Amino acid sequence: MAGKRAVAVVGSVAAIAALLFGLSFVRRTDHPRQVVDGKAPAVKLHFYRRPGVLLHPGDTITSSDAVAVSYQNFGIEALWALIFAYDSRGRLYWLEPHHVQGMPGQDLSVPLWASPKEMNVGSAARFGELPPGPFDVFVLVTADLIAVSRIERLEPQERNRPSLENRFADGVVAELPLLVAGPDGG
Repeated sequence: MAGKRAVAVVGSVAAIAALLFGLSFVRRTDHPRQVVDGKAPAVKLHFYRRPGVLLHPGDTITSSDAVAVSYQNFGIEALWALIFAYDSRGRLYWLEPHHVQGMPGQDLSVPLWASPKEMNVGSAARFGELPPGPFDVFVLVTADLIAVSRIERLEPQERNRPSLENRFADGVVAELPLLVAGPDGG
């Protein structure tokens, strides 16, 4: 009986050690997971200034900087995303899909495939000349496809995170407030 108990204890210790060893390889990040109800347990979004420099709220960019987004979708099904920004004058810019406002056609949100591995959402976006001041990047993640026209029709007072969260209550809205440097760099 004592031999069986010793084997059970050794087996339990080995299992716990293996679990702890496996967890030591999990990449830790300070970006919280965000939930899209009913579709995926969590999505992590990461914003980058190319080449590969992580962007944080309040960072300053220039008109020559490109902005990219990557994600991790910890669910088992694809989600859909629209990624866009507003400059200090309220002008809309599309990161994904690469859409030109006012062009014919009905562009739709892009897929965020189920993957715990970090994946890029399309390619980095360049914006051309940007006016100095606030530049707010938004990511809208939903369980279903959304047409870009739903964003293009927003009134100026709806172009903020609380309004987007209210309008798209079944999705997740992430915001990255940035600043565009003026011609003097400030």
